[in-house]
Amino acid sequence: MALFRKKSAASKADLDAQTLAQLVKAGAVLTNRRNIRHYLYAREEAAATSPVARLEAEGYRVDSRAAATGGTWRLLAERDEVVNAATVASASRLFETLAGSMNGGDYDGWEAAIVEK
Repeated sequence: MALFRKKSAASKADLDAQTLAQLVKAGAVLTNRRNIRHYLYAREEAAATSPVARLEAEGYRVDSRAAATGGTWRLLAERDEVVNAATVASASRLFETLAGSMNGGDYDGWEAAIVEK
């Protein structure tokens, strides 16, 4: 039995596009920098902390802790950047790769601030 239900690449790309559309609908100007947060989950602490150095080298602030539910570990990586289809696709590739290298890893997506700076 799998720990996480995997989403297809197509459905994740569709969700990314929908999220970007919702940001624009809410008034976000996608050419402005904003905070973006990415969520990775793993079965154990060692797996959840394994990508920390790589993410910090990429400019992310990283927090790893026990997840609120499910007995798993959550890794939150965030930074300020321009959020658009290209940057989201690039980040998704990075986080999917990291999740694939983690024991029981799952990339659960991203969220971004709407408020303009």
